[in-house]
Amino acid sequence: MQTKRHWTEPPTPRTRLARLSHDVDNLLMVISGHAELARHALPADHTARNSIDLITIAVELARTLTDASLGPGRRKAPAHSRLDLSQLVADSAQLIRGMMRDLIEVEIDTTAGAGLWIEGDATQLLRALLNLADNARYAMGDSGRLSILLRSKNPTGNGSGNGSSGPDDTAEPAAELVVADTGVGIPEEEQTRLFEPFFSTKSSGTRHGLGLWQVHEVVSEHGGTIDVWSRSGCGTKFTITLPTCAPPESIEPRVSSEPGLPERSASVLVIEPDDEDRRVIAASLRSAGYHVIALADHRHARRRALSRSPIVRSAIVDVDQMDPARTHDLNELRDIQGLRGIVFLASDPSASSSEQRPCDQLLIKPFRVDALRSAVARSLLEPTYEDSHPC
Repeated sequence: MQTKRHWTEPPTPRTRLARLSHDVDNLLMVISGHAELARHALPADHTARNSIDLITIAVELARTLTDASLGPGRRKAPAHSRLDLSQLVADSAQLIRGMMRDLIEVEIDTTAGAGLWIEGDATQLLRALLNLADNARYAMGDSGRLSILLRSKNPTGNGSGNGSSGPDDTAEPAAELVVADTGVGIPEEEQTRLFEPFFSTKSSGTRHGLGLWQVHEVVSEHGGTIDVWSRSGCGTKFTITLPTCAPPESIEPRVSSEPGLPERSASVLVIEPDDEDRRVIAASLRSAGYHVIALADHRHARRRALSRSPIVRSAIVDVDQMDPARTHDLNELRDIQGLRGIVFLASDPSASSSEQRPCDQLLIKPFRVDALRSAVARSLLEPTYEDSHPC
């Protein structure tokens, strides 16, 4: 009797790279998750907090490499939403100051940029800003000053300070983010190549040459531009210009991820097949006071949820490894009495479930602990599915 052999097409190098990038991102999320949990557990004045901030920064910069490794046209699609740009810059201040380790003076001024809103991906913009700060730190060494300024570039074309010849009535309102350092500067002959992939002004072997290319890609994806001024011995200034948008009609209050919110005693159902991801997600929520049911798959999820006290109010579902044909699993979850919302986890916005409803949340992996807690907190503010169906 002859045994039939079934051959499968081997994955392409790009497919292997994408899978590797996904796996590395998951590991980075575990590292940053436990680092954030450790930070939250320490007193505000504990000296170890700065070391943990440096771990967080290293993870964020490493994530830019996994994204960049996919190459032009293959990077993860940005998850755009309306962002308060001044708030995003202010939120980055702690990480940037930790990066400079008290050796470099840091000035961050968002006063002139108050009320500037953009359509953007907060995570990618944060990483771009960290990349620029990291380049500045390298250029300055053990002393210097890093200045970050956010301001409005008005419709007449004034305010940029770049020596434009006169007003331009056709110019659209924009936001300008200026990152300047007092470092060694960049030779003029190298400035035209700054945003090329794998080009680096640093000594061979010390840098990968993807940081500024990544910044340029992020800015371009946001419909913006980035310009550089530099002179050897006089420092460097990067100016990012981004199109602005109107603020949301109703601005949601920032949802705190700290204990004390209503429904904090509710149970949260976590369905995550990856063991390490599931552990860090569960630990993040338990440390915030939630009761957690953590499962590897959807089997028996509804039965486990119904038998749990306190009642399950929110569910977290990883859709990366979910069979699209098994949409009835989600419908069974939504049948849980008292459930208010589902937080979907996905590596790419395009991979989110087609079953996602307006009242559900989407969190792009890898994410930070605070983002996870905020998403769960927002889901608890929704009405229950039975009260709002279809939501």
